[in-house]
Amino acid sequence: MKLTQRHLAGIYSMLAAMPPFDRYNLPSDAVIHFKVIQKGMAKGTYEPDPYTITISRNQHKDYQDVVHTVAHEMTHLALDRVGYEHHSNHDAQFNKLGAEVCNLWNWNFKEF
Repeated sequence: MKLTQRHLAGIYSMLAAMPPFDRYNLPSDAVIHFKVIQKGMAKGTYEPDPYTITISRNQHKDYQDVVHTVAHEMTHLALDRVGYEHHSNHDAQFNKLGAEVCNLWNWNFKEF
């Protein structure tokens, strides 16, 4: 599967324009640093300063899987944007927003 920074920016922009992310005043894709790495322990990561979303190419089976991971990392970003101090955790706040994302997009939350 070919995966580039441009692909990630396009996925991010599409998701940012859609519910529930459209409520979070997310930065444009031009402000986000997108990185594609070959290998990694995690499917993706989000870092706040500067805004960076990193996706591991070898951890994904297809583009739909990449969309899920970008949405997952955007959930961390959305929590960061509203000032949630523990935005990097998979806690109750993350689960609440993640469940909303999955319900709206008809995704399995256990895979999110």
